[in-house]
Amino acid sequence: FVDVPQLTSKPISTVNVFPNPSTGNFNIQATTKITALSVQNILGEQVYKSEPNSLLFNIDISILSKGIYILKTMDENSIILTQKLIIK
Repeated sequence: FVDVPQLTSKPISTVNVFPNPSTGNFNIQATTKITALSVQNILGEQVYKSEPNSLLFNIDISILSKGIYILKTMDENSIILTQKLIIK
């Protein structure tokens, strides 16, 4: 018989952003601690970054122009999630 190693799974991370769309003030709530986040415009340019190290926090990007942005979050398990942000 062949010895099969145990598979270990990392917890599934979810990130909720609200309100979205917003005027630029977003609340972010996660099931695992967010260690880094960045916001990019539709050209892929980074326009905001933070290292909140928290499950619940707020970002204020109201100085940015109205439009669609991409939020990338990385949690304590190095899982990266991407979401769309809309500033109205």
